[in-house]
Amino acid sequence: MLARLTTQLPGAVRPPTCAPEADHLLLSSASTAWAGLPFDVHRMGVAEGTDWVTPEIGEHALLVVLDGCIDLVLKRDGVEVLLTARRGSVFFLSGDDPCVVSSTGGSADAAAIRLPHEWFERALLAGPPEVFGRTEPLERDDTIESVVRAMYREVRAGAPTGRLFAESLSLALVTYAVERVPPSRLRVRGGLSDEQCRRIRGYIRDRLQKELSLIELSSLVGLRPRQFSTLFRRAFGTTTHRYIISQRVAEAARMLGSGDDNLAGIALRIGFCSQSHFTAAFRQAYGVTPGRYALEHRKKVSLS
Repeated sequence: MLARLTTQLPGAVRPPTCAPEADHLLLSSASTAWAGLPFDVHRMGVAEGTDWVTPEIGEHALLVVLDGCIDLVLKRDGVEVLLTARRGSVFFLSGDDPCVVSSTGGSADAAAIRLPHEWFERALLAGPPEVFGRTEPLERDDTIESVVRAMYREVRAGAPTGRLFAESLSLALVTYAVERVPPSRLRVRGGLSDEQCRRIRGYIRDRLQKELSLIELSSLVGLRPRQFSTLFRRAFGTTTHRYIISQRVAEAARMLGSGDDNLAGIALRIGFCSQSHFTAAFRQAYGVTPGRYALEHRKKVSLS
């Protein structure tokens, strides 16, 4: 049957996630020093007349089939649908949009990955799209499967590569998964739609080295600057200025991680007026200077 699992942590209990009760638990990230998204791997088997257990209200998760094949009879809003999940199949789960599995058949190993809200913030996203839990399962997604398998291998080995590697994989998974959720073309409660947010995000990302004005950004979505400022903060959880700074710093971290340690050159290429301004912004975001960040990454690569 399918059941809610609670993972014990040292001195605490992790909030439940969506995961199938299986013949046995194959793997749990909580048993290692893994610093990325919390996840477990289970074996799903045959069951009849059981409820699909979703994350808690306000929580989100992914269920990714790694091996095997299993038939699922899903019921949502009174309608039953038969799905066959194979290697690479991906389910988007939300505690705000629960569904029911009437029965299952077959056997499959699946990773249940929690997506705590703070990881959306770390990926510079306001949060998961409102339609996250209503997104149709992906029959197969090679990119998500590849990232999750890398997470699986790292945790199975005891998470020897370290925090930076775990965080990089986790941020890549969150960002990519959100991009696979179909955009909503409707404004919700006077806010920016998912499509408008993606357009703004892409526009800023492609012009990090330039000075962007409020008028320029607001014109992208046909709003007045003052209205745009209000809706931007509601959608992204921060001001446009702070968001642009965070995007520049994130790009700098990517460049440092790829081996570029020319700090002055990086600062200019991503739009900072000086290296000192860049260093201060980077330290505020990552807790270390850019030079220290680059050094730690080189050590990680050397150990690998």
